[in-house]
Parts: sequence; structure tokens; C-alpha cells
Amino acid sequence: MKALYRKSCILLLVVTLIFVSTITMNVRPSYACDSKDLSVNAVLELIGVKDVTPRSVAIVNGKAHELYSVQCGDVTNNVGVWIDDESGSFFMYAEENGKTDLLEIEADGTVMLDGKPVLVDRGSGFQPLRVQTSLRSAGSSVYYTSYCPYGSASNYSYFKRNENVASVAFNQKANEIATVIFCNIIGLALNGGWAAIYSFLSGWFNVILTENPTTQYASYKASVYTHSSYHSGYIPSLFTFVEKYNFTGYTLKNYGGTTTSGIIYRNKEQG
Repeated sequence: MKALYRKSCILLLVVTLIFVSTITMNVRPSYACDSKDLSVNAVLELIGVKDVTPRSVAIVNGKAHELYSVQCGDVTNNVGVWIDDESGSFFMYAEENGKTDLLEIEADGTVMLDGKPVLVDRGSGFQPLRVQTSLRSAGSSVYYTSYCPYGSASNYSYFKRNENVASVAFNQKANEIATVIFCNIIGLALNGGWAAIYSFLSGWFNVILTENPTTQYASYKASVYTHSSYHSGYIPSLFTFVEKYNFTGYTLKNYGGTTTSGIIYRNKEQG
């Protein structure tokens, strides 16, 4: 019974990883995959690894793991990923210019950074960041892009809502965090595949490192709009709900510090 539970946890985490990751602006995640059929190369591609030639080997918790190159804007990180058979946790290890980080998604979806829980405040106090697997349903996928998938940005003028996060607490200083780890934490907070917006997220992180390098927090606001002709967001010709996010990232908690602004698009495809 315990072995079956662990296998179920591993499968859930693999499906979650596929859900939250997409490697290019034009490729959406695929769910047609079982953990026993998922190759290491497939996982690496899903988190943004384009060249599956190992760059180095790292010893993490007594075990050797191959590392691969991931490009986040102008920053290169070496990354390894694996699933622990005993705990069911998914791990992402990253190295960047002497910095090392270990991001863990536990079997219940709780996100940990170097052994400490990542916390988020969406307006009602700090709570552990957890992967929102409920967003994934059969025949659909959610991911973000930096390009407009239909029409132009100016067409998206119908206001839907605000999505604000008063704080993402990393529990360590920003200048101790690898860029790819920051991007993945924010992507998990956004609840969708984010590899296609690595460049934007890494640009925001660079501002944090420049202006407030020792902060342990970040925050963001997003005003969400849909197409003026499709208020629900559903674009029939794409079989996709599309929402424009006027996104502003802050270098400090509670919307303080220096801002980084841009437009990203949330896509939810229907099968």
C-alpha cells in the first residue's frame, strides 16, 4: 500500500512538472505521458533545457546527478532534476557562479527552497506555496507566453480582475538564489507553464539583484484583460482562453522598491 502511494505521488509530481513547464513560446505542455515512460531528456526539455549534453556532475545528498545548461535571459544556469523514490518529492538543483540551490516540490505540492518552505501572501497572510494541481484538468493546459497569441495587445481592453501577491518569501537573500530557481518559484506562484517567459522573469530578478540584493522577498501586481470581442477570454479559432497580464514586479514585499513592468499572456487550451 505504501509503495503504491509513493508511485502515485511520483506520477502526480511528474504530471505537475509537465503542467507547469513549457520550453518554447510555441510549444504547449503535453499530458500524454506516464512516469514509467518519461525519459530524463523529456523532463529536461520541459524545464527549458535545449541541449541534453551533460555539462557537469554534482553530488547532492550523497548522490551524483548530471547537470545541464538552462538559459534564463542572459544568465546561464546548470540544472539537474530528479524524483526521489522514497519521499515522492521532485527536486531541481541549480548552480550559478558559485551559488547552489535545491528546489523541492514535496508529495503534497509544498514548495521548499534549500530545506525551508517558500511562503506567499495573496492578501490574507503568509501561506506555504503549493503547486495548484487543481488547475490542470483533462484535455486542457495552462501556460504563459511573452507574445500575443491572437490579435494585438491593444485588442485586450476588457478588464477582468486584479491578481496581486503582496509577498513571495524565499527565506534567503536574493543574491544567494540562482536565477533559474527564482524564475521557477515565481512560475509556481503564477500556476502555469512559464519557461517561455524566462527572459522577462530573469530581467525582473536582475533588477532585484541590482537594487535590493539582500532582500528575502518580492511582490507583484497584475491587471488582467481579455479581448474586446471575446470577454470570456475564449478565442474560438484557437480553442484557447487568452488573458493579457499587465504585470508589474517589485523588488521588495508589499509592492515596495523598484518596479519591472511588462506584458505576458496566460493561455488555457481546451482539448
